[in-house]
Amino acid sequence: MDFTVLELITAFVAIFFGALVQGTIGFGLAIVAAPILYLVTPELVPGSVILMGMLIGSLTAKRSLHAVKLNDLKSALMGRIPGSLLGGVLLTMISQRSMGLLMGGSVLFAVLASLSPYKIHANNKTLFSAGLLSGIMGTTSSIGGPPIALLMQNQSGERIRANLSVYFVVSAVISLSILTYSGQFGWLQLKYGLLFVPCVLAGNLVARKLVPHVDQAMIRKALLVLCSIAGIGAMVAAI
Repeated sequence: MDFTVLELITAFVAIFFGALVQGTIGFGLAIVAAPILYLVTPELVPGSVILMGMLIGSLTAKRSLHAVKLNDLKSALMGRIPGSLLGGVLLTMISQRSMGLLMGGSVLFAVLASLSPYKIHANNKTLFSAGLLSGIMGTTSSIGGPPIALLMQNQSGERIRANLSVYFVVSAVISLSILTYSGQFGWLQLKYGLLFVPCVLAGNLVARKLVPHVDQAMIRKALLVLCSIAGIGAMVAAI
Protein backbone atom coordinates (compact mmCIF):
# COMPACT_ATOMS: atom_id res chain seq x y z
CA MET A 1 0.00 0.00 0.00
CA ASP A 2 1.53 3.32 -1.10
CA PHE A 3 1.11 6.63 0.72
CA THR A 4 0.32 9.94 -0.89
CA VAL A 5 2.57 12.89 -0.07
CA LEU A 6 -0.12 14.37 2.21
CA GLU A 7 -0.53 11.05 4.04
CA LEU A 8 3.22 10.77 4.57
CA ILE A 9 3.48 14.30 5.93
CA THR A 10 0.49 13.71 8.22
CA ALA A 11 2.00 10.47 9.53
CA PHE A 12 5.44 12.03 10.01
CA VAL A 13 4.04 14.95 12.03
CA ALA A 14 1.81 12.71 14.17
CA ILE A 15 4.65 10.31 14.99
CA PHE A 16 7.12 13.13 15.67
CA PHE A 17 4.83 14.78 18.22
CA GLY A 18 3.87 11.40 19.70
CA ALA A 19 7.53 10.51 20.20
CA LEU A 20 8.20 13.98 21.62
CA VAL A 21 5.45 13.56 24.22
CA GLN A 22 6.49 10.04 25.19
CA GLY A 23 10.15 10.95 25.37
CA THR A 24 9.28 13.83 27.69
CA ILE A 25 6.81 12.26 30.15
CA GLY A 26 7.20 8.49 29.64
CA PHE A 27 4.19 7.61 27.48
CA GLY A 28 1.87 9.12 24.88
CA LEU A 29 3.02 8.14 21.39
CA ALA A 30 0.04 5.88 20.80
CA ILE A 31 -2.47 8.38 22.22
CA VAL A 32 -1.17 11.19 20.03
CA ALA A 33 -0.40 9.25 16.87
CA ALA A 34 -2.60 6.14 16.70
CA PRO A 35 -5.95 7.85 15.89
CA ILE A 36 -4.33 9.88 13.10
CA LEU A 37 -2.36 6.94 11.72
CA TYR A 38 -5.51 4.83 11.69
CA LEU A 39 -7.08 7.39 9.36
CA VAL A 40 -3.98 7.30 7.12
CA THR A 41 -4.19 3.49 6.94
CA PRO A 42 -5.58 1.00 9.48
CA GLU A 43 -2.57 -1.24 8.75
CA LEU A 44 -0.46 0.98 11.00
CA VAL A 45 -2.54 0.19 14.10
CA PRO A 46 -1.79 -1.47 16.43
CA GLY A 47 1.36 -3.30 15.28
CA SER A 48 3.43 -0.52 13.72
CA VAL A 49 2.52 1.92 16.49
CA ILE A 50 3.56 -0.59 19.17
CA LEU A 51 6.87 -1.08 17.35
CA MET A 52 7.55 2.67 17.27
CA GLY A 53 6.48 2.96 20.91
CA MET A 54 9.02 0.27 21.80
CA LEU A 55 11.76 2.28 20.08
CA ILE A 56 11.04 5.57 21.84
CA GLY A 57 10.57 3.66 25.10
CA SER A 58 14.02 2.10 24.70
CA LEU A 59 15.64 5.49 24.06
CA THR A 60 13.88 7.07 27.05
CA ALA A 61 14.68 4.12 29.32
CA LYS A 62 18.35 4.37 28.38
CA ARG A 63 18.44 7.98 29.60
CA SER A 64 16.60 7.23 32.86
CA LEU A 65 17.77 3.72 33.68
CA HIS A 66 19.21 4.77 37.04
CA ALA A 67 15.72 5.71 38.28
CA VAL A 68 14.04 2.38 37.44
CA LYS A 69 12.44 0.57 40.39
CA LEU A 70 12.09 -3.11 39.54
CA ASN A 71 9.65 -3.72 42.38
CA ASP A 72 7.22 -1.29 40.73
CA LEU A 73 7.46 -3.13 37.43
CA LYS A 74 7.33 -6.78 38.50
CA SER A 75 3.65 -6.97 39.41
CA ALA A 76 2.58 -4.76 36.50
CA LEU A 77 4.38 -6.97 33.99
CA MET A 78 2.92 -10.10 35.58
CA GLY A 79 -0.51 -8.62 34.87
CA ARG A 80 0.46 -7.49 31.38
CA ILE A 81 1.06 -11.03 30.10
CA PRO A 82 -2.44 -12.47 30.72
CA GLY A 83 -3.91 -9.08 29.78
CA SER A 84 -2.19 -9.18 26.39
CA LEU A 85 -3.34 -12.75 25.81
CA LEU A 86 -6.90 -11.77 26.69
CA GLY A 87 -6.64 -8.76 24.40
CA GLY A 88 -5.62 -10.99 21.51
CA VAL A 89 -8.65 -13.19 22.13
CA LEU A 90 -11.01 -10.23 22.45
CA LEU A 91 -9.85 -8.88 19.08
CA THR A 92 -11.49 -11.89 17.47
CA MET A 93 -14.62 -11.95 19.65
CA ILE A 94 -15.83 -8.46 20.55
CA SER A 95 -16.81 -5.65 18.18
CA GLN A 96 -14.66 -2.52 17.93
CA ARG A 97 -17.60 -0.48 19.21
CA SER A 98 -18.03 -2.49 22.39
CA MET A 99 -14.30 -2.54 23.02
CA GLY A 100 -13.98 1.22 22.53
CA LEU A 101 -16.86 2.03 24.88
CA LEU A 102 -15.56 -0.33 27.57
CA MET A 103 -11.96 0.81 27.45
CA GLY A 104 -12.78 4.51 27.09
CA GLY A 105 -15.22 4.41 29.98
CA SER A 106 -12.71 2.59 32.18
CA VAL A 107 -9.99 5.17 31.51
CA LEU A 108 -12.28 8.15 32.19
CA PHE A 109 -13.44 6.54 35.43
CA ALA A 110 -9.80 6.10 36.47
CA VAL A 111 -9.04 9.76 35.66
CA LEU A 112 -11.97 10.95 37.77
CA ALA A 113 -10.95 8.62 40.59
CA SER A 114 -7.42 10.00 40.55
CA LEU A 115 -8.78 13.54 41.04
CA SER A 116 -10.67 12.55 44.17
CA PRO A 117 -9.10 12.93 47.64
CA TYR A 118 -9.01 9.13 47.97
CA LYS A 119 -5.82 8.00 46.27
CA ILE A 120 -5.17 4.51 44.92
CA HIS A 121 -1.68 3.53 45.98
CA ALA A 122 0.66 1.49 43.85
CA ASN A 123 1.06 -1.95 45.44
CA ASN A 124 1.30 -5.49 44.13
CA LYS A 125 -2.47 -5.89 43.69
CA THR A 126 -3.14 -2.52 42.04
CA LEU A 127 -0.08 -2.81 39.79
CA PHE A 128 -1.13 -6.29 38.67
CA SER A 129 -4.66 -5.06 37.92
CA ALA A 130 -3.35 -2.04 36.02
CA GLY A 131 -0.99 -4.28 34.05
CA LEU A 132 -3.88 -6.60 33.20
CA LEU A 133 -6.02 -3.75 31.86
CA SER A 134 -3.02 -2.23 30.13
CA GLY A 135 -2.37 -5.53 28.35
CA ILE A 136 -5.93 -5.71 27.06
CA MET A 137 -5.90 -2.10 25.85
CA GLY A 138 -2.39 -2.21 24.42
CA THR A 139 -2.94 -5.35 22.38
CA THR A 140 -6.34 -4.32 21.02
CA SER A 141 -5.62 -0.66 20.26
CA SER A 142 -1.88 0.01 20.88
CA ILE A 143 -2.95 2.46 23.64
CA GLY A 144 -2.03 0.63 26.82
CA GLY A 145 -0.52 3.47 28.82
CA PRO A 146 -3.37 5.05 30.81
CA PRO A 147 -3.87 2.38 33.53
CA ILE A 148 -0.19 2.25 34.49
CA ALA A 149 0.42 5.98 34.02
CA LEU A 150 -2.50 6.90 36.29
CA LEU A 151 -1.26 4.57 39.01
CA MET A 152 2.28 5.99 38.88
CA GLN A 153 1.32 9.65 38.50
CA ASN A 154 2.36 10.67 42.03
CA GLN A 155 5.94 9.45 41.71
CA SER A 156 8.83 11.77 40.86
CA GLY A 157 9.12 12.88 37.24
CA GLU A 158 12.31 10.93 36.59
CA ARG A 159 10.90 7.78 38.17
CA ILE A 160 7.69 8.05 36.13
CA ARG A 161 9.66 8.32 32.89
CA ALA A 162 12.00 5.48 33.82
CA ASN A 163 9.39 2.99 35.04
CA LEU A 164 6.89 3.69 32.26
CA SER A 165 9.58 3.43 29.59
CA VAL A 166 10.92 0.07 30.77
CA TYR A 167 7.38 -1.21 31.28
CA PHE A 168 6.36 -0.28 27.73
CA VAL A 169 9.45 -1.80 26.15
CA VAL A 170 8.78 -5.18 27.77
CA SER A 171 5.03 -4.83 27.14
CA ALA A 172 5.63 -4.10 23.46
CA VAL A 173 7.63 -7.32 23.07
CA ILE A 174 4.75 -9.25 24.67
CA SER A 175 2.06 -7.61 22.52
CA LEU A 176 4.03 -7.93 19.28
CA SER A 177 4.68 -11.59 19.97
CA ILE A 178 0.96 -12.23 20.45
CA LEU A 179 0.01 -10.17 17.39
CA THR A 180 2.58 -12.04 15.30
CA TYR A 181 1.29 -15.40 16.47
CA SER A 182 -2.29 -14.38 15.68
CA GLY A 183 -1.31 -13.16 12.21
CA GLN A 184 -1.93 -9.47 12.93
CA PHE A 185 1.70 -8.34 12.77
CA GLY A 186 3.82 -9.24 9.78
CA TRP A 187 6.19 -7.86 7.17
CA LEU A 188 3.85 -5.03 6.15
CA GLN A 189 3.51 -3.68 9.70
CA LEU A 190 7.26 -4.10 10.27
CA LYS A 191 8.03 -2.20 7.06
CA TYR A 192 5.73 0.67 8.03
CA GLY A 193 7.20 0.82 11.52
CA LEU A 194 10.75 1.03 10.16
CA LEU A 195 9.72 3.66 7.61
CA PHE A 196 8.89 6.12 10.37
CA VAL A 197 11.94 5.51 12.59
CA PRO A 198 13.47 8.92 11.63
CA CYS A 199 10.37 10.65 13.06
CA VAL A 200 10.77 8.77 16.34
CA LEU A 201 14.46 9.70 16.54
CA ALA A 202 13.68 13.35 15.83
CA GLY A 203 11.01 13.42 18.53
CA ASN A 204 13.40 11.83 21.00
CA LEU A 205 16.08 14.40 20.19
CA VAL A 206 13.76 17.31 20.99
CA ALA A 207 12.44 15.52 24.11
CA ARG A 208 15.97 15.30 25.50
CA LYS A 209 16.17 19.09 25.40
CA LEU A 210 12.82 19.50 27.17
CA VAL A 211 13.20 16.94 29.96
CA PRO A 212 15.32 19.15 32.28
CA HIS A 213 12.54 21.77 32.23
CA VAL A 214 9.65 19.40 33.07
CA ASP A 215 8.87 18.69 36.74
CA GLN A 216 6.62 16.12 38.47
CA ALA A 217 3.60 18.45 38.66
CA MET A 218 3.74 19.14 34.92
CA ILE A 219 4.07 15.44 34.16
CA ARG A 220 1.07 14.59 36.35
CA LYS A 221 -1.08 17.18 34.57
CA ALA A 222 0.07 15.93 31.18
CA LEU A 223 -0.71 12.34 32.16
CA LEU A 224 -4.24 13.25 33.23
CA VAL A 225 -4.86 15.22 30.03
CA LEU A 226 -3.53 12.46 27.77
CA CYS A 227 -5.50 9.78 29.60
CA SER A 228 -8.67 11.87 29.30
CA ILE A 229 -8.05 12.33 25.58
CA ALA A 230 -7.52 8.58 25.21
CA GLY A 231 -10.72 7.75 27.05
CA ILE A 232 -12.89 10.29 25.24
CA GLY A 233 -11.35 9.41 21.89
CA ALA A 234 -12.01 5.71 22.33
CA MET A 235 -15.66 6.32 23.20
CA VAL A 236 -16.27 8.87 20.42
CA ALA A 237 -14.73 6.53 17.85
CA ALA A 238 -16.99 3.73 19.06
CA ILE A 239 -20.24 5.71 18.86
